[in-house]
Amino acid sequence: MRAVGVRGPHVGGPGCPCCYDLRAKLLAFHYSTRGVNARPTDARLLSPPRQRIAGQRLLGSTLIKVPPSRATEQPVDDAPVPVRLPDDVLFQLRKAADERGESLDQVVTDIARSWIIERRTPTMSVSQDMFMAAAAAAAGSSRGGPSDSMDTIYVLEPIITLVDGLLQGDHTVAEALTHGDTGIGTLDMLDGEVVVYKGVAYHQTSDGSCHVLKGDEKTPYMTVTYFQANRSLTLTLDVDMDYAGLQRHLGKHVFRSSNVFYCLEVQGTFPVIKARCVPKQTSARRLAQVAADQVLLDFEEQTGVLVGFYSPQFLGSSISVPGFHLHYLSDDRKRGGHLLNTVIKAGATVTVAEIHRVKVDLPYRNDFMSADFSSDAEVSKDLELAENQRE
Repeated sequence: MRAVGVRGPHVGGPGCPCCYDLRAKLLAFHYSTRGVNARPTDARLLSPPRQRIAGQRLLGSTLIKVPPSRATEQPVDDAPVPVRLPDDVLFQLRKAADERGESLDQVVTDIARSWIIERRTPTMSVSQDMFMAAAAAAAGSSRGGPSDSMDTIYVLEPIITLVDGLLQGDHTVAEALTHGDTGIGTLDMLDGEVVVYKGVAYHQTSDGSCHVLKGDEKTPYMTVTYFQANRSLTLTLDVDMDYAGLQRHLGKHVFRSSNVFYCLEVQGTFPVIKARCVPKQTSARRLAQVAADQVLLDFEEQTGVLVGFYSPQFLGSSISVPGFHLHYLSDDRKRGGHLLNTVIKAGATVTVAEIHRVKVDLPYRNDFMSADFSSDAEVSKDLELAENQRE
């Protein structure tokens, strides 16, 4: 998904109910597309229209300003409302802009004006579905087709930053969730693990417990994608397998190539789960040093899901963890951690999505900009130690 900010006409002063109503509807739809309910912390998005909307600085976003209509001379609210557009619609909008010799802003402005102003919806009681349909129709795009984002892995800061001891990120968990509904990561100062499942981000702490994140937490590393079962291969395991056996089975019988990415979900019963979690650090250290503080977690007779990725080995240890990188989340959402080993009971379902695109968001921080990663010969060794240390 991409986010654009659409400005709606404001006719009733600073507390205009029509603008409030528009924001409420767009916010509700924004969260419905992620499969979760709006949380109390997001009430700030429904503030009076003269307040700048928090969260408008979304990753990969384009803020579109719709100028006032000359026909109505209605003033325009100065707070952009986040509107989510699928990548395929955004691609078609850009294509239409190129064909017309216009900017993307102008194309979306024309669509928004025809929707909001020329149709003259009196109370602004409109749905985002209408806007998305208008955008798709104007760009000649069908909402029924697959989105580019469904075949893209998004990496918020490369893993090499953690390996080198850069443990604080520029962005929030909520920003990462604008790029996917399934994934893994961590919080600033390596405060535990993060797993994203069905659009909800869970924080897994060093005691093995889990809770839902609010979204405003900072993260130095997350990898997410939009996971669609109907665009994936699902198989059922006929025999019990350990973690190494699962990797061999997928590599030999399921993966078409070891040179692309895969997103994995393993749903089933796990007689044994061996996981780990790192407690929050008080100072910046290299990842291999931090690994010495990890807490080993043993769970028995679990039902839940393993979520994560396979990354090609040829990319090395700069962007993501090479090979398999999975986190565990129990069905009751109360336990989890970074997977070290497991026994998977026969009958478990494994869903695999093959992914050929990766987008990496590089930091702007001074510590990253001035770091010399090219001379770091210990990166792969340190990452292997940190990810797979079992003692």
